[in-house]
Amino acid sequence: MFGYTDRTAHIFFNKENGPSFSIHTDPVDVLIECLDGIKYIEVDGKEVKLEPHDTVLIPSETPHRALNYEKALMISYGIGDTETLTRIR
Repeated sequence: MFGYTDRTAHIFFNKENGPSFSIHTDPVDVLIECLDGIKYIEVDGKEVKLEPHDTVLIPSETPHRALNYEKALMISYGIGDTETLTRIR
């Protein structure tokens, strides 16, 4: 363990025009990082384009969703996410 007990990371791969989550909120801040391809994220009604190494911070309780127009690999970091870690232990 790296000394952090309140963070989670989820890796997502989407194919071009693939399915995605509908608009939702998270109870914690979420940092999205594009690892490969081009990722579009709708945050609070505004579309954000992410290319490799770009990030966007989504504050807790902010409506957002991924838009899978193109193939992309991304990682989503939950900051302060003790609930998920407690649930899987």
